[in-house]
Amino acid sequence: MGAARLDDPIKGLSLLLDTLQECSKNTKYGSRMHLILYGGLRDKSLLEKISIPYEYKGILTQKEVADVFRETDIVVSCSECETFGATLAEGISSGCIAVVRGIGGQKDIVEHKKTGYIVQNGESFASGLFWAMDNVEKIDRRKFHEEMTRKFSPNVIVHRHLEIYGNIR
Repeated sequence: MGAARLDDPIKGLSLLLDTLQECSKNTKYGSRMHLILYGGLRDKSLLEKISIPYEYKGILTQKEVADVFRETDIVVSCSECETFGATLAEGISSGCIAVVRGIGGQKDIVEHKKTGYIVQNGESFASGLFWAMDNVEKIDRRKFHEEMTRKFSPNVIVHRHLEIYGNIR
């Protein structure tokens, strides 16, 4: 999980911490999990609440973020509000399975049980992580990159904007 500021309440760090607490108790999945966090963090005492092995990398450059995604299997967004989710798109483009709440632009980026898991209302966020862990070996990371390029490359976005502007009269 990464954000400009991880402990911004809108980024959902409390949901992630609660979810990891639930996951750590699961004998099948808990011992296989390792969390990588990056971004600003004003209250570093929050790290003490993480119940699985983790690394906090601090603020990273764009290249360093890309390196993290290449080493990672799952990208998580617990955000309570998201307009687009560039970090999410970058993660999927790097071949990570996404687990998200499906809020705002997340629904435009993630295809449920294809490029990730959209946690439904009332469903445990852990169920999405467990699904992703069960499917990591089945994915083709190259196809995830191709899917994000097909949907969000600069040329595609420019053409979409021109189409929208062309329909305004």
